[in-house]
Amino acid sequence: MELEYESWPIAGQFFKVSIMRFVGPATIKSYLGDKLLSRKDCPDPPCHDMFEIPSYAAGLTLTVIAVDAIGDKKERSFIVEGKDRLGMETTA
Repeated sequence: MELEYESWPIAGQFFKVSIMRFVGPATIKSYLGDKLLSRKDCPDPPCHDMFEIPSYAAGLTLTVIAVDAIGDKKERSFIVEGKDRLGMETTA
């Protein structure tokens, strides 16, 4: 399974994440801190989710977790940046 994103998460903007090459069905869950921000269930590949990151989220951790039917799991964590800065990926 591959987890891809188009750009760094920035407060007040939309964030798009996709998973490819998974054994369906699969689920993408995105958390801001410990709060579930978005959930997308997909029957087969590819799977895309797009959601708005709250304007107050700069400095918080966004964690994206994807799991497919055979238990393959991909996780990425990011520090959400303000509109004037490019974000950095953290290790998951």
